Amino acid sequence: MESSQAKQILFLILLFLAFILIFAILIYSSVAEARTMDVYETGKKKLIHYHNGELEITDEEVIEADIVAEKSNVVIEGTLYGDIVAIKSVVALQAGAKIFGHVISYESEVTIDSSAQIAGEVLQIAQDSVASAGGRTLLGYGFELHVFENDAIIADTENVAGDIVALHCSLELRGHVAGDVYHFFGRTAVDSSAAIDGHLVNYLGEMDIADESLVTGNILHISDQEEVVSTDELEEETELKNRIEQRYLSGNEKGDVVRFWGDVTIEQGEVIDGDVVTINGTIEVKGKVRGDVVAVFGSVDLDSTAEVSGDVVSVGGDVHRHKEAIIRGDIVQTNLTGVKVAQKDEQVEIGKGGVSVCTRRQHKGKERRSRRRHYRR
Repeated sequence: MESSQAKQILFLILLFLAFILIFAILIYSSVAEARTMDVYETGKKKLIHYHNGELEITDEEVIEADIVAEKSNVVIEGTLYGDIVAIKSVVALQAGAKIFGHVISYESEVTIDSSAQIAGEVLQIAQDSVASAGGRTLLGYGFELHVFENDAIIADTENVAGDIVALHCSLELRGHVAGDVYHFFGRTAVDSSAAIDGHLVNYLGEMDIADESLVTGNILHISDQEEVVSTDELEEETELKNRIEQRYLSGNEKGDVVRFWGDVTIEQGEVIDGDVVTINGTIEVKGKVRGDVVAVFGSVDLDSTAEVSGDVVSVGGDVHRHKEAIIRGDIVQTNLTGVKVAQKDEQVEIGKGGVSVCTRRQHKGKERRSRRRHYRR
């Protein structure tokens, strides 16, 4: 009898020790992952705005950005380091989705698989109310979220840690906000003493920003005319379009620009000295490109072995990046239209309708006819 009791006690002790060991491993994993996220949070995230668009993050993709999806369809099965702000959109977080941020929904259909993981809050915004709908399924992360439904002032002596969501109120920022600010249907006033370590987004409201204020992220104002106005956005778009045409697509051959038509693959071990540009095709990068990678009306696929020393640009397509791919420049995904390509004596126009080719003389005649039609009364 005593021997049986001793065995039972020994078994219980071993079971207790196993439980302690498993618990310690889980705590260590959460802390290690949280430390990795802390390193990421010290950097400035990008802001990606989709309007009437499609976005899919596959199970192998890792995106580092805050996403504002307006009247768009979003499917996420991969990893997103940032917030999702869905406005009149359809969002599906599938089984493998990991969201290191908040999910903020206004008049949107959001479906979340039971296996999807979200480090921040899931917030549903109605016309006159804000309600929490879950989240916090990724443990070990301190993503703060502050909600204001009445007029509020962040004094110049205050330091707000985390993101701010405001609805139908006046929000005056004078102090420091270590996060993003999302404001729906209200006035956002940023004083000269304010410092915002994130993005500033206002939907169907007013913005009053002092020139001396510091906003380290992007400023996005969505007006009631459904026009998107952000800091220098139109100028930046025009500059990007001109840069693409002049540097990569002009008729003057440049020794450091390698141009293709259709799909192209940079194989593993292959090294390209210069920019790689393709038109109406996909660029698959497995090797090294010592320059920019530009796909006009096409996508860019960056494999785990890809290394690009410059920017990665997709005009009218998508950029798919493996988490181990090395990109030293910026990733630009845009829907610019009207881009022109000079190819010897031909003028190629790329727009929403596709690709059209004509001689330069025919192109000039088309431009003159277009101007006459435009000004005719």
